[in-house]
Amino acid sequence: MNGALHHVGIWSRDLDAHVRFLTEVAGARLVSRVPFSDGSGERAFVEMAGAVRIELLRQDTMTDRPAVPAHMAGGEGAVVGVPHLCLAVESVERVEKTAAALGYPCHHRFPAHGYRAFEFGHVKAIFVAGPEGVDYEFFEFAPPA
Repeated sequence: MNGALHHVGIWSRDLDAHVRFLTEVAGARLVSRVPFSDGSGERAFVEMAGAVRIELLRQDTMTDRPAVPAHMAGGEGAVVGVPHLCLAVESVERVEKTAAALGYPCHHRFPAHGYRAFEFGHVKAIFVAGPEGVDYEFFEFAPPA
């Protein structure tokens, strides 16, 4: 199983906001939430269908995230590093509505209508800046023809 992605970690000052965003917006399931053994913070794991895991970490002393533009496909504002996390969902419309109700509006969508051919199939997608500005992309795949 070499090379299999086990999880992605995200540092956060507000674990409650991230857990709520990922469970209510993305449909993740909270797997665990435990304090660090030294009492300096805590860790939570959420899991998406298909065993995609996201580790959320909080500790008492953290450095603020630098201001970076929301991810788009390159251009003048591209910044080195991981620009976003993309999650497959059944309905981008449902995600957009739920995210907006929690105060996280969609800042980009493609295509404007229907689905777009992509390397992995036909998709429509939205981008949402979630808690603390972490950028999430949500893919909805076209139903099989």
